[in-house]
Amino acid sequence: MSTHHRLPSLNRWRLGARSLVGLLLLAALVVGAGCGGGGDHDGGGGVSLAELKGYLPAAGELRLKQQQEHEWDNATDLLVQGLVIPAATTASKLGAAIEAAGFQGAVGSELADSHPELNVRIGAARFDSEAGALEVRDLLHEEDLKQPCSEACVVSPAEYELDEIPNSAAVHHVPIRGKLPPGMSRVEAHHAEFVIGPQLYVVQADGRPSANFSAKFDKLMRTVYATASSS
Repeated sequence: MSTHHRLPSLNRWRLGARSLVGLLLLAALVVGAGCGGGGDHDGGGGVSLAELKGYLPAAGELRLKQQQEHEWDNATDLLVQGLVIPAATTASKLGAAIEAAGFQGAVGSELADSHPELNVRIGAARFDSEAGALEVRDLLHEEDLKQPCSEACVVSPAEYELDEIPNSAAVHHVPIRGKLPPGMSRVEAHHAEFVIGPQLYVVQADGRPSANFSAKFDKLMRTVYATASSS
């Protein structure tokens, strides 16, 4: 996600070294790296990352603007460069667990709307079995339910249902009520994962809180699922 589309409120989502902004700025610095290369690059398990990209919707289908694209052939880079995980989680340890589940490779996109009021990260990861993909879906869902901040935080994670999407798990990072911690602004987020065969799809969206934030996320998820299931 390029810095010129960063929401001001996200600069103060959480305190600590592993902030959301820190992760996404790092992602911007590794464009074309992140174990990525040309579109025909294969992951460590022989998966075609170019093929994997075809399972994700284009930015125009989501009515968003493309910011960055990434390819990964190891799970730790995926976590550090492509996803938001809790500040207390060790990326290398979680990455090792994902590798052990049969991780073969992953691709991802960072997108934003034109205002900008919404930031979105979508990714697709191939595993050597559906069981491995389901295992990692559950691992990431457990992380999504943890408090994302190292100290004071402006959101509270809660289970969220995606009734129209099979084999899915989701979390709503609900904005806290009342006075905010010093130097922080309000934000709302959703994280979700679903599995189709040996492929795991991850969607993370964050932005300014609104009455229809969840409705917009549900619509986005339907588009992502429709593309993934028809490719």
